[in-house]
Amino acid sequence: MEFITDFALGEDNAVLLLVLGVLAVAAIVLGAIIPPRLAHHGAAVARRRAESRASRKGSARASDAASTESAEDFAAHEAEEGIAPADEDDPDLLTEEDSDTGDPAVDRNLGRRLGSLVTTATVVAGWVGVPAGLLLLLVPGSSDVRILRIGFFLIGLMAGALAAWRASGMMMSAFGIAPSDRPRAISRFGGLFVATALGIGALPVALSVYFMREDAASPIIAYAAGAAVYALALHAIASLAHGTGHAATMLVGSDENEIHAEDETNPGGPHLRLAQLLRRGPARAATLVALTAALAAAGIRVSVPVFATHGLGITILALTVAVAVALVVALFPHTGREGRERTALRAGQLVPALLGVGGMIAGVALWLPSSYQNLRFTAVGMGSFTDKALTGSDSPVPRSDLQSQITSAISDMSQWITATDESHYANTFLDTLTLYGTHPNALAALGLALGAVITLLAQLLAARVLDPHQSASLRAARSSRTGGALGAMTVLGTAALAAAGVLALGALVLAVLVVLAEGVPALALSLVAFAGLGGLVVIAASAALHTSGAFADRPGTAEPWRDASRTGGAETAVGVQLVAALAALPFLATIVAAVAGASRAKSVWEDRALHAMTPDSVAVLGGIALGVVTIALIASSLLHGLRRLGVAAVVETRAAILDGRDTMDFDDLPLTSRRAGLAPVAIAALMPVVAGFGLGPSALPAFVGTLVLAALATAVASTLAAGLGTSSVRVIESGRYGGPGSWGHSGALGTTVLMGGLRNALGTFISMAALVGSLIGVLSVASMINAMIDGTNEFLRWGVALMALLTLGACWLYEITAPQTDLEDDFGEASKPLFSRAEDDGEDAAESTNPLLMDWADDDEETDGADASDGTDGTDASARAGAAAASGSSRRKKKGRGAKKKR
Repeated sequence: MEFITDFALGEDNAVLLLVLGVLAVAAIVLGAIIPPRLAHHGAAVARRRAESRASRKGSARASDAASTESAEDFAAHEAEEGIAPADEDDPDLLTEEDSDTGDPAVDRNLGRRLGSLVTTATVVAGWVGVPAGLLLLLVPGSSDVRILRIGFFLIGLMAGALAAWRASGMMMSAFGIAPSDRPRAISRFGGLFVATALGIGALPVALSVYFMREDAASPIIAYAAGAAVYALALHAIASLAHGTGHAATMLVGSDENEIHAEDETNPGGPHLRLAQLLRRGPARAATLVALTAALAAAGIRVSVPVFATHGLGITILALTVAVAVALVVALFPHTGREGRERTALRAGQLVPALLGVGGMIAGVALWLPSSYQNLRFTAVGMGSFTDKALTGSDSPVPRSDLQSQITSAISDMSQWITATDESHYANTFLDTLTLYGTHPNALAALGLALGAVITLLAQLLAARVLDPHQSASLRAARSSRTGGALGAMTVLGTAALAAAGVLALGALVLAVLVVLAEGVPALALSLVAFAGLGGLVVIAASAALHTSGAFADRPGTAEPWRDASRTGGAETAVGVQLVAALAALPFLATIVAAVAGASRAKSVWEDRALHAMTPDSVAVLGGIALGVVTIALIASSLLHGLRRLGVAAVVETRAAILDGRDTMDFDDLPLTSRRAGLAPVAIAALMPVVAGFGLGPSALPAFVGTLVLAALATAVASTLAAGLGTSSVRVIESGRYGGPGSWGHSGALGTTVLMGGLRNALGTFISMAALVGSLIGVLSVASMINAMIDGTNEFLRWGVALMALLTLGACWLYEITAPQTDLEDDFGEASKPLFSRAEDDGEDAAESTNPLLMDWADDDEETDGADASDGTDGTDASARAGAAAASGSSRRKKKGRGAKKKR
């Protein structure tokens, strides 16, 4: 037990690290063992059902008598064998044509195609991540520190790849679970999925903290940067694949040919399901790994200088609780009364969140001391004051020698405020006095609680907006009856309002944290990091919702459970985006502290570019502008790739339908998505270098802050807009507002594709891009400062920024020179069926439905009779009849094309 009793940070922290390591290993092992067993059991149960029913039918045909067993005897026989009862039409019944997973709806090549896209993301991450990791060797520090930093960066890349690989296997295993067993397995599967990702992210953190203690902050930041780069690459590929599947399924299959998106005859359906599987499985798992590592790095880096040893302890405690909560969610199956499935699923999120967060807050409040001077400073090298503002000399002074004087000075704080100015020494002196007057246990507990509350409220708000039975979805569906443009306006307006609500909650929490910190910036950012850790616990408690859409929203699952699980991915995405912003903001303290503590430059303009962090500084304004430009460039590059891939998908799908092909293969999707996904990933990784070396280190905090806040706003708005567009389509497909095949359905489908494109370009990808930018900025700020004060020629510094811009230009050129589908009218006979609507049925049919050629007199005579009987206006009735005839003609043309395809 010496590794506990002799641990320098205390036995309590040693126990926490041990528990975290054990839970992380257990989560990884259970995630590798249980899902395949669930799939094997589900496939075996379905196969036994099929064999039993086949045997029963064969016996009935052979006997030609009433000697077959009764339904009650057969049910009793199944109960003895442990087989749940099922109907004759149960989709669990397998045939020889069923897929290897036991789910007839699953393509046999799904695993291969999913693996190819994950491999493509790995290649993109390697192209961007490996050169970025090698550049870390240029960051000042000893050789062992540099090697350790680049090693952890590469470990982060491998951790993201490991999480994506494990998620792919778990998602494929999920397809083997019998449909009748899916509702009860939602929480078990989701809990193991999230716990595995959190375990992969937390295990290196626990090991590094145990062996390096407070010095582990820098390697963990590099580890988080590597994981974030891989998650970013995976989101880029997932976005491009989703745009391809969306265009083929919705625009051609559903809108032009009126084939339901889930119909087996829809040629784009398999590709859309593949993209959704990639986004909800491997991409979400890699994101959780990056988020876990980034929150751990932020908590250690900004809280240890304020909370000393307990800053490490709070971070490790939060990670431990998050992994434990996800595992606890996996223990309890979802059960609920009929008609209350959505409530049961959300209660499975709310109860673990309240219990986990409540227990963590109680533990922190009881564990931390109530007086600041009772914190353990010596174990992390903070046993003495070293700042001249407190010691008055260059020699360090033990804290015990000055604590009595600080305590007495707190009683007359106003005197010290009036006697000091705004210099660095005066601010340090006042901040120290303020810290010694706080209660660390209460502040840390409140920070964790506020982060958990805001994350939970954001997810509940998203659930309310995206619920197909609520007013937002119904309003969007109604507006689609007037056309796709007005439906898109409705969706964007509602999503923007909801995003403003999420941002308002975030601003309110930040204001409360600033007040609680009593104006001390380091304490405020420490509380922001704790808020992110509290939000991570809520994300872990929402484990069932992360994968509910991909797991339960599939043919064969009971419709109420399908309806309840459809919006889970978007709800948790909003929580992930909010927590990612909370993880990125604390790194501003590290960047600002590094810039403010740097030595003076040799010229006035260089010194201003290094130290001037005021709103009127040109460098700061340039950093803000560059943050906005970065978001615009990322969105533009992704939208360009989405357009090119979507156009190719539409043309290929139309050609497949005209040729009578049942399936359509996008064999070049991995190659084309790799080419299109390189530029946005490179922009996110290299723009911090452009800001720091081109505009000056003082521009970097403004760049990071703008990037994080703008990314949060656009990510939340685009995610809610895409989810709301999908909900409106489901409302119309249920039979309301015209039903399938109506003008409203056509408009809603176009709106869904448009909103999906915005989500693909801005959504979680832009949120992770902001996290990557902040992490790269923290890792490279030392090099930027060193280049300003060590006499490096300014042209050399600008040359670094110029090389970064040239690299981005090469990536952009590599993307835009990719082959594109020709949409001009030069295909000869092939261009007409590909790019024009079907011909009218004939001149007589056209005349009969043309309002200008109709014989209105006959209609008036008929309506006059109607007026005499019921008093209605004949003119209005005729107008309605003409409009209905025109509408029917328009939709009959589409039905004709669909019928032609089926023939």
